[in-house]
Amino acid sequence: MNTPSASDSHRQRLRRSWAKPAIIVLVVVCIAALGASAYFYLKYTKAQEKANEKDQLTQKISALVELPNETPSLVTVTDKSKLQNKQLADKVNNNDVLLILNQNRRIIIYRPSSNKIVDMLTVSASETQVQSQTTKP
Repeated sequence: MNTPSASDSHRQRLRRSWAKPAIIVLVVVCIAALGASAYFYLKYTKAQEKANEKDQLTQKISALVELPNETPSLVTVTDKSKLQNKQLADKVNNNDVLLILNQNRRIIIYRPSSNKIVDMLTVSASETQVQSQTTKP
């Protein structure tokens, strides 16, 4: 029969002393990985929801007016007093949606509360850039 020697029992104690911290570290890493996965999954689903909302809104507006073959930028006006374009500021209300068609240099003002196109404006390219910077999506 083999009897455990002093060095074998020392090795076993050494292994046991590393087992608990290793398990704790492994559990913490797993929890962190699950947390990160949940965070990025939620970010992904929110981005998908935003894209779906944009598509649905674009479809609603395209039922009211024929849109060119261009992907519009959608901007919701949150504070019309911050708009620098006087012509645009006179036409919009808060919560109106602006469809900015950069290639066609057009802005379509859509009012969701009444489901109507309020106006369609022709603007320069620099003005469409200002609109994107002064209002929040």
